[in-house]
Amino acid sequence: APYEFHPRAEDTTAASEEPFRALFESIDDGVSALEVLVDENGRAIDYRFLAVNRAHQAICGLGSDVVGKCISEVMPDIDPSVIQRIGRVALSGTPVRFEDFIRPLDRWYEAYVSPFGHPGSRTVVTLFKDITERKHRERLQVFLLALSDALRPLVDPQEIEIVAADLLGEHLQVNQANYGEVHGEHVHISHSYADGLPPMVGTFHPEDFGKRLIAGHRAGRLQLCVNTTSDPLFDEHERKALAAAHVGAYIAAPLVKEGVWVGVLSVLNIQPREWVATEVEAVQEVAERTWAAVERTRAERALSRSEEKYRSLFESIDEGVATIEVCFDEQDNAIDYKILEINAAHEGMSGMGREIIGKRIRDLMPDVPASLLERVGQVALTGQPIRFEEFVSALGRWF
Repeated sequence: APYEFHPRAEDTTAASEEPFRALFESIDDGVSALEVLVDENGRAIDYRFLAVNRAHQAICGLGSDVVGKCISEVMPDIDPSVIQRIGRVALSGTPVRFEDFIRPLDRWYEAYVSPFGHPGSRTVVTLFKDITERKHRERLQVFLLALSDALRPLVDPQEIEIVAADLLGEHLQVNQANYGEVHGEHVHISHSYADGLPPMVGTFHPEDFGKRLIAGHRAGRLQLCVNTTSDPLFDEHERKALAAAHVGAYIAAPLVKEGVWVGVLSVLNIQPREWVATEVEAVQEVAERTWAAVERTRAERALSRSEEKYRSLFESIDEGVATIEVCFDEQDNAIDYKILEINAAHEGMSGMGREIIGKRIRDLMPDVPASLLERVGQVALTGQPIRFEEFVSALGRWF
């Protein structure tokens, strides 16, 4: 009889699994098949890895060697709520999608967990991806909105520096945060957020910060250190000074405006710390926003003082003074004017009080002389001052 090929059952199974294994490995989300373990009361207490794809290791650091092991072996300090959440899917047969922070990995994940296998098998499949960067950015945006809301109503520069340093220190959970202004040859820090380190307040010479730091500040370079004990850029003297100050890591964001170093915002940590991008961005944003808010309040104060001087001069003049806005028709003929401001002498001479401010002269004096409108229009159009005499019949007076 002719030879007839009959594949073995295991060969058939392997062949049928190949496309599914290829699909399993091609998914760029982390994928794992899990068996949920329960206690005598039917409560999920652990789960065992049955299979994982290649992306699983890239996303969470757990490779194929976890297959056959329980999560309690691989990650002893995992939050029991994670096990219970996955267990509910296996026991109820209802898939869920959720976001969770896995503390042992210090990462945020978005996961989809679905029942897998025959009913009652207590197996599930999970698909997950790392969303830590997105969560950090969302948190940064919430913080910056809160910072803007907190700074907006403040009118005192020192209060702005206090609020900014405190909010940043609490947001980053650092041991110290301070904003310093450069005055001549010195850096002045009026307030320092402190939690675990003594506050750094006072007037300092730039050399107090070390030559390398100060050179970076003057050049406007962001300076960051994750571990002061191993940073090769520090010499032995600087390393000892930082150790004596109990500084293990820091971020310093200098402010340089028009080529001049004007300030610096620093955060310090006792322990070494791997700063994430959004933490660095937070320091830079707070530095810029603090400087802008302080400059705004100082400009407003200067303007207020200037206005007070102007108002004092305006009111002290014994001639009647008014500022007006001239209204023109399409042919640039002055047809009316609005009264913007008057002084006390104007009130006395015209007999009209400040209730006329904002009103048009034709509403107050319908028969206002056309020659008067023509003259004020001429000044508005040419920018050239004039002096004249005019009889205003409505008031029965010469001006």
